[in-house]
Amino acid sequence: MSWKIRFKGQEFLLVSGNQEEGAIATEYQYSNGLCSYAHLYKNGEVHRYREVIGTKKDIEFLELIEEPEINDNAFHNLFSHSSWD
Repeated sequence: MSWKIRFKGQEFLLVSGNQEEGAIATEYQYSNGLCSYAHLYKNGEVHRYREVIGTKKDIEFLELIEEPEINDNAFHNLFSHSSWD
């Protein structure tokens, strides 16, 4: 399960079953195994590229949903991301 959320005026998925932490990604990023937009940490901070860009208070939790289906390349993309080199 994931949360559909609104953050900075855009809709994203919070990829976790809770409202405490997880990757913040578009459905396209999630379905294709691409790098997420940002990450919500347990301390309530939202980070992107190691910088704080907001807090949990900036997130509107819209609804709890099933994760979208991932495509055939998603796992390849997840485990061969260029930023890991």
